[in-house]
Amino acid sequence: MMRLLFCLFADSIGLLPDHLFRRMIEADKGKPNNFARKLRQLFAAMSTEGSTFGMHDIHWFNGGLFMTANSFASRSRTGEATGKNQRLARVVRLCRSLRSLPSD
Repeated sequence: MMRLLFCLFADSIGLLPDHLFRRMIEADKGKPNNFARKLRQLFAAMSTEGSTFGMHDIHWFNGGLFMTANSFASRSRTGEATGKNQRLARVVRLCRSLRSLPSD
């Protein structure tokens, strides 16, 4: 959750290029597995100096927040979404609701 909140902050103040995080949310509405895959890739890029995410150069965010690559979208052997997917879907809904808040 802290990583997601930081990404919202970083997106808002321009630490992530071209509102990348907001665009990820928009692109993957209703597709939590796609969003989770992209989050893992973005978090990996944010934890490594000199990384890219797609065509964007990504700043290295030191401090340990992005050091480990926790999986957001785990699946059981039968392919059913676990509680992590449900939590991710709630976070995506929260991110969407934050878009409606006035910005500076």
